[in-house]
Amino acid sequence: MARKPDSNNVRRLKGEKNKDRYRLEANLECLTEIPEAPEFLTAKGVNKFNELCAYLISHNIATNLDIDHIALTVDLWVQITQMREIGQNPPMSMYTTWKSFSSDLYLNPLARQKMMGVAEQKKENKFASKPKPK
Repeated sequence: MARKPDSNNVRRLKGEKNKDRYRLEANLECLTEIPEAPEFLTAKGVNKFNELCAYLISHNIATNLDIDHIALTVDLWVQITQMREIGQNPPMSMYTTWKSFSSDLYLNPLARQKMMGVAEQKKENKFASKPKPK
C-alpha cells in the first residue's frame, strides 16, 4: 500500500534534495498561536490539545485545517486513558486508530525521526562521467 505523501513543510525539515518534487499545495499559513480548544474536550483533553498544538506550531506544521484532526486525536487519547484508569483494556481498534492519527500528525517516534533526520547526501554516479563509447 502506498504511503501518504509528506507535506512541503515536512520535506523542508527533512532536507529534501529534489526541490522540483515539492507538491503543489494551497498556501495555508501555519499557526503562530495555540488555538482555542474545542468545547467537547475535557480538562485533561484541553491540556493535551494545548501540548500537541505547541509541539506542532514549534515545527511549523499546524494549520487551521489541522485543528479538528488534533482535537479528534486528543479525544481518542482521553478515551483510551480513561478506560485504562478504570481498569478496562481498550479494544485494539482504538489503539490502531490512535497509531494512525498520531502518525498523520508526526507524533510517533518513527515519524519524528523522519521529520528531524538529516537527509543523506546523494552519491555521485560513477558511470556518469565516463565518455560514451564510439
